[in-house]
Amino acid sequence: ERTEVSGPSRSPDGKSLAFAASHLTEEGEGCEELDCLRFIRSVVYVIDAHGGTPVAMTDSERIVAFASRWSRDRRTIAFVGLPVPDPEGRYPGRPSVFLLDVTDRSMRKVDVAPEEILTYHLSWSPDGKSIAIGSDSDVYILDVQTGETRRLTESEPGAYEPLTFLSPAWSPDGRWIAFARCRGDSCWVWTMRPDGSG
Repeated sequence: ERTEVSGPSRSPDGKSLAFAASHLTEEGEGCEELDCLRFIRSVVYVIDAHGGTPVAMTDSERIVAFASRWSRDRRTIAFVGLPVPDPEGRYPGRPSVFLLDVTDRSMRKVDVAPEEILTYHLSWSPDGKSIAIGSDSDVYILDVQTGETRRLTESEPGAYEPLTFLSPAWSPDGRWIAFARCRGDSCWVWTMRPDGSG
């Protein structure tokens, strides 16, 4: 069995790490490495920052989890989940954001955008009420309580080299969001207010 780890995130108090792990099995001989891998399950784990045995917080055969991020109050872990790939390695649907309650391990699923988006980058607001989401099309703001999302940026549909919006980060006072706006191999850092102005 092979395990691929993604999205390690340190808790705000520095005592724990959350990460997502996909468990795969290799089958067949004489084939390319990726062709030999079959998805088994995906798990979000929490482990003591000093080491130890990781604790499974989720366990799913239906989604591939990655990009886990702690809330500021340490009560919730947000992560991205993709539908399990088909035998050709294609993902049959769009990713969603999942909100995992650390205490009772319940999960809430939020579909962010109507179109299929390849990647999400998550960043909690300082007050814990919102999550900025960077994607291969735009930056979105998720209201954690209502589950509603709104588009913060405007992409360029049909562009020869489409823009991607990566790694959003809130200012400490919550008044600004910085993110990387990339086209091809070139990236620029932009700042906007959470209401879309600035």
